[in-house]
Amino acid sequence: MICILHASSIVILAANFLDLPELYFCLILIELILKLFTTKFIIRHQAKLFFIAVWGHVTILDLFYVTYAGPIFFIAESLKPFTLFIHLIVASLTLAFYYLLINTMTRFSRNKKIKQSISSNNISKNSSS
Repeated sequence: MICILHASSIVILAANFLDLPELYFCLILIELILKLFTTKFIIRHQAKLFFIAVWGHVTILDLFYVTYAGPIFFIAESLKPFTLFIHLIVASLTLAFYYLLINTMTRFSRNKKIKQSISSNNISKNSSS
């Protein structure tokens, strides 16, 4: 949590230096959310917050298209039920992939620790004999 705050502060400084107001606004919004919610709340609801963030991100990206002439907004198309359903499917698949990745990493680290403890026990038994 503290690492995220420090990293976002560094990026805010870079956004100021590079004159990127959109990035600066997004990072201030992230810091506000992190300060608004407690760490316990974020940990308890991290899957829901991740789902909402992905769904919002996909929906906002689908809302407009930027050309050299400027942005073109697709508000009517973006608010259709089928489009919102597709956005929910994308966010759900992303969340499922996230769970799969976390589950695989947890199993891998657990198996690695078990193998290390077994090998250290075998070494200690052989040295004591």
